[in-house]
Amino acid sequence: PDNQKLPFSNKISEGTLLGMQSPPGFPTMRTFEFNSMLDDIHVNVFGSKSRKESLVLQICRRNEDPLPEINSTCLVGYPFLHEAILEQLIPITEDNNNNN
Repeated sequence: PDNQKLPFSNKISEGTLLGMQSPPGFPTMRTFEFNSMLDDIHVNVFGSKSRKESLVLQICRRNEDPLPEINSTCLVGYPFLHEAILEQLIPITEDNNNNN
């Protein structure tokens, strides 16, 4: 076997699907526009609340994006995806977002 190490190349491999063409369950940072911020939101880490700030990504929904249909299937639980049925859509407002 050849043990020579190849130099690191920070290029995207030819044939890689990005954005809306990427397969389900393989999100990329190019699929949606998003805002990011550091916030102390106490993420559950191995059963305990995090003590430091977390990087929060908020996806910006475009007006032309269709809403998913009730009773349609979706993938949940990234990275160990399983199929679920969408039963309800709840709009996120500043009021109910702070209560979670």
